[in-house]
Amino acid sequence: MSPIKKKLHGLLPRKTLSANHSPSGSLTKINANLLEGRQQLWDFRGRVQSLDQQFQALQGLWSQVWTEREQLHNEYYELLNAILESCDVLEESIDHPQFSQVHTILNSILLKHGIEKNLTRIGDPFQPEIHECEETTYQDGLPDGVIVQVITPCYLRIFANGEHLVIRPARVIVNRAAKVKTIDKDMNGEDVL
Repeated sequence: MSPIKKKLHGLLPRKTLSANHSPSGSLTKINANLLEGRQQLWDFRGRVQSLDQQFQALQGLWSQVWTEREQLHNEYYELLNAILESCDVLEESIDHPQFSQVHTILNSILLKHGIEKNLTRIGDPFQPEIHECEETTYQDGLPDGVIVQVITPCYLRIFANGEHLVIRPARVIVNRAAKVKTIDKDMNGEDVL
């Protein structure tokens, strides 16, 4: 035999039958392996069903938690708006020393929780992100789109990263320039408004 055939011959499996490797013994071993594999498959299927039930239970729990979170969120904003309305009333009565002190305490509580009053002034430009226009008026000498009166102030929630969320926009009255009448000529040369 050539050296190449010897190497190949050494790599080929040898078919020898012994008492341990009889055809009937191999089938028994294969059947045992199949039964064991089937049992593992059923165990795996049971675990998958158990995990699916746990997942569905967690989904239900998450849904419940999310609903409760939404309710708390809504209650928080209702409470916050009530406090802001109280601040507005107190601000109107600021001349009285007791009201002034309560107003200061309420503002410090809001500030402690990151809620600041945005100081909107007369003459500031209208910004729809933080202002809500209650009405418009015309005041001669003021440019178009500036604030003429602040009805209630704007409150912002300031976050640590510097971003903000409008809790309540400022209710304002905005100046609108007077409409200028334009006169056009019709085909006959007569004035048309």
